[in-house]
Amino acid sequence: MRSLFFSITLYIYMQQQLQIISGHMYKIKRRIKIGHNPIVETWREHLRCDKVFMNKKEGYYYFCELVPEAEIVKEIKA
Repeated sequence: MRSLFFSITLYIYMQQQLQIISGHMYKIKRRIKIGHNPIVETWREHLRCDKVFMNKKEGYYYFCELVPEAEIVKEIKA
């Protein structure tokens, strides 16, 4: 079974890719090859990311930021 991480690509807007991963939307800030042996925690802090995902099949770390869900603050009646 294919993982949700790569099953749905929503769109690319201004070179920012959004993905739905486990029911949450994430903005992919950067991807780095696993073979380059990056210091993942340092990159995560530098990019100010919420999550880091590893895709062994493609050979990349994905540094992501959670996109908050929209909520109604105030309803305006016409």
